Amino acid sequence: MPKVPVYFTEEEASGIDIVDGTIPRIAGEMTAASYLNYLYVNGGIIVPQFGDENDAKVIEELKAIHPDRQVVGVLTREIILGGGNVHCITQQQPKGRVK
Repeated sequence: MPKVPVYFTEEEASGIDIVDGTIPRIAGEMTAASYLNYLYVNGGIIVPQFGDENDAKVIEELKAIHPDRQVVGVLTREIILGGGNVHCITQQQPKGRVK
């Protein structure tokens, strides 16, 4: 987890498009900022970053665990506003059934 929790700002909370089923975002509410929502890709790992002092630490830990992969950090604040992160937004699409 980031050392400093990540909260919605007033601008971010008011900038979310509201449609049926949307969970309201409230200024001051904690986001789902977590390093666990990283993504394995061919030969690499994409790791969420939050401008926090733990950003570099998590990259180094993943490099130690996976020395055969390139570990890249990406600022993902815009993604967490929607409630997920890089792993969530890149989920596979099931292949359609052939009838």
